Amino acid sequence: MNSRIFTLIPVFVLFCIAKAFTQNTHANASPSTVNIINMTLLAEDSTKGLEFKFQTDDVYYATPDASIKLLIELDYQSQLKDTSFLGIRYAFKEKDNSLPSGLTHGITAPVLIPPVRKKRPNEYRPSGEPNYPFSIDTNLHLATKTYTATITLYKYRDIDDYISNGNSKEIAEYTFDIIVSSQNSTPLASRNLENSMLVKTYPNPSADHIIIEQMNTTAANTPLEVVIFNDKGIKVRQYRLTSTNNAPYNLNISHLQKGMYFLQLSQGNKTQVKTIVKK
Repeated sequence: MNSRIFTLIPVFVLFCIAKAFTQNTHANASPSTVNIINMTLLAEDSTKGLEFKFQTDDVYYATPDASIKLLIELDYQSQLKDTSFLGIRYAFKEKDNSLPSGLTHGITAPVLIPPVRKKRPNEYRPSGEPNYPFSIDTNLHLATKTYTATITLYKYRDIDDYISNGNSKEIAEYTFDIIVSSQNSTPLASRNLENSMLVKTYPNPSADHIIIEQMNTTAANTPLEVVIFNDKGIKVRQYRLTSTNNAPYNLNISHLQKGMYFLQLSQGNKTQVKTIVKK
């Protein structure tokens, strides 16, 4: 057996146990009573090495008496083949009260998320391996108020610390607002997907084309504005792509010279930037 696969077996077992506990805890929960917060975990290269960022909306609207679920999508843009072991901690603090105690809802220890690494072609993955998108059921039902949500990202030193939820360091923190109101007639699961722009770009690197897949099916047939910048920030191309029947967009990059580029993707009032490599 491949030594790498053998080393990660305890991780898969740990996740199976965690998943089973979560499913038992929420066995009676109805999907219609869940507010889903959609987040994208971006892994990209920087001058300091591999860097992680969360991409979320600035404001989410939620229905009262409905639990909060975090749905994490992975966008691995880095060319590094390292495996990173991460966890997140979440907290929701009432904005209309400045007292320090009894106002923050959340957890104190990080929740483990699946190992982050670049997927290789024809890679063998054991059955039941945790993967993305990955969901975290907070089991929190927020009252009709406005909250500041804080998502803190932690990185573990190695797989042993990851499995034991031991030594870790904070590498990033993200905040956004959650407005809980009875006037929000639909839960986050439908409201925020309707107003969000979540896309995947692949293959990366590529020699001739990039597939741009719109995760929000309600916007999949809307024209997509694409501006390509080189690594010096100079605009080199601009396109308007169209799609039908929810098919992914196909971007021809065969004319580009080898190197790194930035794709600025715009749809309505939403804009997202992706990093690609032309080989």
